[in-house]
Amino acid sequence: MATLTPLTLPPARPAPMPAPVPVDDLDLAVFDRHEPGLRGERLHDALDRLASRHWMARADLGVVVLEREAVVALLRDRRLSFPAAELLGLQGVEGAVQEAERNGLMGLSGEAHSRLRRALSAAMATRNVGDVRPLVHSVLEASWGAVRAGGSCEAVGALAEPVPSAVVAWLLGLAAGAAPTVARWSSVLQSVFKLGAANDWAEVERCQREVSELVGSLLDGAQGAEASKFVQVLALSADGEASGHDQGRAGSLSRKEAANLVIAILAGGVDTTRAQIAHGLRLFAEHPDQWHILRCRPELASRAATEVLRYEPITPFTARVAREDVEYRNVIFPAGTVIFCCLATANRDPSIWAEPGRFDISRAQPVQSVLSFGAGSHFCAGAQLAHMELEQVLGFLASRAATLHLEAPPVYGNFEGIYELVELRLGFAPAAATS
Repeated sequence: MATLTPLTLPPARPAPMPAPVPVDDLDLAVFDRHEPGLRGERLHDALDRLASRHWMARADLGVVVLEREAVVALLRDRRLSFPAAELLGLQGVEGAVQEAERNGLMGLSGEAHSRLRRALSAAMATRNVGDVRPLVHSVLEASWGAVRAGGSCEAVGALAEPVPSAVVAWLLGLAAGAAPTVARWSSVLQSVFKLGAANDWAEVERCQREVSELVGSLLDGAQGAEASKFVQVLALSADGEASGHDQGRAGSLSRKEAANLVIAILAGGVDTTRAQIAHGLRLFAEHPDQWHILRCRPELASRAATEVLRYEPITPFTARVAREDVEYRNVIFPAGTVIFCCLATANRDPSIWAEPGRFDISRAQPVQSVLSFGAGSHFCAGAQLAHMELEQVLGFLASRAATLHLEAPPVYGNFEGIYELVELRLGFAPAAATS
């Protein structure tokens, strides 16, 4: 009987990869940021629907990236940077305001950004500025004392704003009475990141001049007894200009750069934390079972702060611009493409969190899993400070307010830029055992 020789087939050739597709050629659903009433859970519902269809959507100013993995990858991609000046240019804002943003911490990238970031991180390090918790506690005592007897308050102004404005004033070595001015400066400076900044650019210019003059006087007095450690460390970094050193060396700052760093702290240190605290109080008023858990288990205050950041990030979108053609997942983003990374959907990724649409302070996920402070080189420099302030506010109030409830529907601000609450009317029952 003849032996049959097995037939040997040539190895299959891998299927050729399809050619990369320009993002403008994709048929993507449209995210309409102007849709009336797109706030609160309605905003999340709209974004979740888009995320279920594709990892991207189209918007009027660029594209929106919705999937967590893609958001992280693009935020860490050094071919992309924050489009501070570009977003202003798209809105017709030019001149000094645009130039300040182009040369500020958010507008720079690469080594220029890293040099400013190192100086700011050194100035904000705990070893330099000390422990701010006693100040936070004293501010909370005063804020609670002013509203406790009434049983209700407008919580944005009464409970959310005092802590971050006092902390930033303290960082700069300003008197306690300067906190309201610090809050005003922050609101004005932060407006450059809102779509609609053209309405405010003249006021922003005035505010930048005011802050630059303040920083000049602070740096001049940096060796005095009243100077804060934060200002002293910045002044040391800026000594190169006074002594004629090369400003390109790592760690050195010009006085203008030092002023820009203070502007960054003012812009990012009050409005953002105030908004996050306000949303946190809103969430607990809407979820009384979670407030009860926090009251019974005060050790969960840190987790509670993390869950607030995850569930309602006050920057639902953070923007990037492609500095060159970028290919990702076989999609080409041409140079100049503005990409809005959606932190609101990235923070509710079901591959990371069980029941991501449920507000649950018992979650054991580490704060690093939450993308509310960004990722990559533009990760928020004040993240630890902001988390601490939110944790302290929640823990303090949970030991003093037996219940929280909404006395009126919250008034939401615009979710583009900083997603604020314009008004939050809270009612509460003071705990009998506390003062």
